[in-house]
Amino acid sequence: MRTKALTFLFLSCCVLGSASWFGAQWAVQTLERDTKDKVLMSLNAAGETWADIETDGLIVRLQGEAPSETGRFRALELTAKIVDTNRIEDLTSIKTAGADQVPDFMVEIIRNGRDLTLSGLVPGKNSRLELLQQIEPIRTEGQFTNLLESLEFEAPDGWRDALDFAIRTAVNLPKTRLMVRPGGVTIEAFFTNQPELRETKKAIEADTPEGVELALLFSAPKVVVAPFRFKASMKDGVLDVMECWADDQVSQGAIYTALSDLGSEADCPEALGAPTPEWGASVVSSIKALTEAGSGSITMTDMDITFEGSEGASQSDFETAASSLKQAIPEFFSLKLNPPAQMVAPEPRNNQPPILEAIMSADGSVQISGPMRDSTSKTVTENFANARFGNVDVKTSLAVRGNVPAGWSPRVLSALDALSLLHDGSANLTMETLTIDGRSPQEDMSKLVIETLSGQIPAEQLSITIAHDPELAKVAEGTSVNDRECERQLAGILREAQIVFDPNSSTISGESEILLDEIGFIITSCPEAQFEIGGHTDSQGGDGMNLSLSQARADAVLDSLLVRDVLLDQLTAKGYGETEPIADNETEDGRTRNRRIAFKLLDQSEDENEQN
Repeated sequence: MRTKALTFLFLSCCVLGSASWFGAQWAVQTLERDTKDKVLMSLNAAGETWADIETDGLIVRLQGEAPSETGRFRALELTAKIVDTNRIEDLTSIKTAGADQVPDFMVEIIRNGRDLTLSGLVPGKNSRLELLQQIEPIRTEGQFTNLLESLEFEAPDGWRDALDFAIRTAVNLPKTRLMVRPGGVTIEAFFTNQPELRETKKAIEADTPEGVELALLFSAPKVVVAPFRFKASMKDGVLDVMECWADDQVSQGAIYTALSDLGSEADCPEALGAPTPEWGASVVSSIKALTEAGSGSITMTDMDITFEGSEGASQSDFETAASSLKQAIPEFFSLKLNPPAQMVAPEPRNNQPPILEAIMSADGSVQISGPMRDSTSKTVTENFANARFGNVDVKTSLAVRGNVPAGWSPRVLSALDALSLLHDGSANLTMETLTIDGRSPQEDMSKLVIETLSGQIPAEQLSITIAHDPELAKVAEGTSVNDRECERQLAGILREAQIVFDPNSSTISGESEILLDEIGFIITSCPEAQFEIGGHTDSQGGDGMNLSLSQARADAVLDSLLVRDVLLDQLTAKGYGETEPIADNETEDGRTRNRRIAFKLLDQSEDENEQN
C-alpha cells in the first residue's frame, strides 16, 4: 500500500512539472511573438520596412540592411520605444554608398519639459561631442537620452547654419520637437495661447538664417470670442482695421490676402465663436465693399453688418458697393445701410470779406485775430502760431465763419510764417492783399520775406515795409542775448531745417549733428533760460504709439544736447504725439511738417510744474 502511494506521488510531480514547463514555454513564445509584432508594426508604419526582428527569450535582435545611417538609427529609436535598450541586439548593416553619395545626415531634438532626447547622424569626427557641448544650456536634471552617432564625413552645405539655428531656437521652447537636415529645420511646438504662438513665430522667422528653409508646425488653443466682430474704416484709400477675428486658417488666409491688397498689415487671429462658417467670406466681401465705396466704415457683429458712408462721399459709389455686398453675403445676415450725408454749405453770416490781423510786440508777445473756415483750420492755425512764435505769449481770437472762401487757411499760415521772421511788426491779410510792417536785425529781411511768400501769395498783392535796426543786430549777434531772442533763434533755424530721425525710430540721423551743434550753442548762450523740447508726430499710426514715439524723440534730443554741454536744468522733454498739428494731416506735405521737434521757452512757474 505504501509503494502505491509513493508511485502516485511521483507520477503527480512529473505531470505537474511537465505542465509548468510547457506553460512557461508557451508564455515565452507568446511574449516573443507579441514583442516582434509590435516592433514590426512600428517599423513598417514609419517606413523602415527593410528592418526585420528576431526574438530569443527577452532578447530582440534587429537585423537587415539599412539604406542609410539615419534609417538604422531611426529603426533603433523606434525599437527602443517598445523594448528596453539593454534587451536590443543590433545586427543591422548599412547599404554601401557610392563615393559621391552624401549620407543622410539628420538630428532630432525633443524637449519635453526637463526631459531631453537627441538622436540622428552628424558629420565629423568630433561632431557628437561638439553637439553635446552646444546643447548643454538646455540639459537639466530630467532624463537625457542620447542616440547620436557620428560619421567622418565633410559637413554638407547648410548643415552648420541649420544646426546652430535649431539649437538656438530649442533654448526658448521648453516643449518642442526639432528636425534638422542640411539647409532645413522643421519645428513642432505647442503653446498655451494664440498671442504667444504668433509672437514666438514672428521671433523665430526673424532669426532664421538666410538659406535655411524653415517649416513651423505650431498649435495653440483658440480663444473664445463673443460677439465675433470685424470693424474697419477707409479714408483716402487707406484702410484702418480696428478689430478683426477669423474662424479658421482658411478664412484667416483669405482675410489677410484681402487686407494685404490694400497695404494693411492688421492682425486677424483665429478664435472660437464664429456665428457661421461663412464668416471669413463675408469679411472679405465687406472689405471689397469699402474699396468700391472709396470711403466709409463697416462693422460686423456676429451676423449683423452696418455699412456707413462718409460725409460728402459719392452716393452712387456707396449704392454700388452696398448692392455688391448685399449679393455677396448669405441671406441670413442682417445688413443696415447708412448712406453718406451730403455736405451742405453753411449760410454766410454776412458779406464782409475776411481780414486777419497779427501783431508781434518787441517783448515777444503776439496777438492774432480773424475768421477761419472751420474748427480744424482754426486749431491748425493756433498750433502753427504757437510753434512759430512760442506759445507763452501768443493770444489768438480766431472765429469760425461759414463765408470764408477756399484758400484762406494757406494764406493765413503764410502770413504768420513771414511775420515770425521779424523782430517785431504786424501783418494785415485779406484775400487780395498782404501788408507787413516791422523791424529786423537783417538788412535784407524784406527780400527774405518775399522769398518766403513766393508761390503762396502773388508778388503784386504784397506790401512789405521792414526797417533795419542796428541795435537789434547786436542782439542777434549775441552781445546782449535775452531768453526770448534765444527762443526766436531756435524757431528760426528749425524753420530752415528739422532734426531728422530714422524711420519709426528715436535714433537721430547723422545729418542732424551740425544742426544740434547750433541749437546747443544758442541754448548755452542763454544760461538762465529753460526750454521744453516738444516732440510731435503726424496722425498716421495709433494714438498711443505716436505719443510714445514723440516722447522718445524728445528724450533723444535732450540726451544729445546734454552731450553738447547744455545744462540739464535748462531742458525738459515732452511728447505730444499727433495732438498739435501745424498743417493738414491729409496731405504728405502737411504730415511732413507735423513731424517735428519744437523748443518752447518756459517761465519759472511752468518749469517747476513740468519738473513736478
